[in-house]
Amino acid sequence: PEIEIYNFEITGVATREEANALAKEVREATNEAATIALDAKTNTWRVRIGERKETVEEANEYKEFLAEKGFGAAEIVTEKIRQVS
Repeated sequence: PEIEIYNFEITGVATREEANALAKEVREATNEAATIALDAKTNTWRVRIGERKETVEEANEYKEFLAEKGFGAAEIVTEKIRQVS
């Protein structure tokens, strides 16, 4: 079976320095992990925030939390994972 998991990212950050600064800001404001990665397709950086969520309800609640902290640009990224049965 396939399950969906939900991650949170701010995409389209122009430089690595800006991505690092944004990740630091996220960590300080939310006490959550924030990592950066280069998006090879767009040649921009993205900041992944927090732990993955397993339900759409949890994802929506977390998105609201991020918006309250000033990170309304964070997008929910849905990934499908195939589980071994």
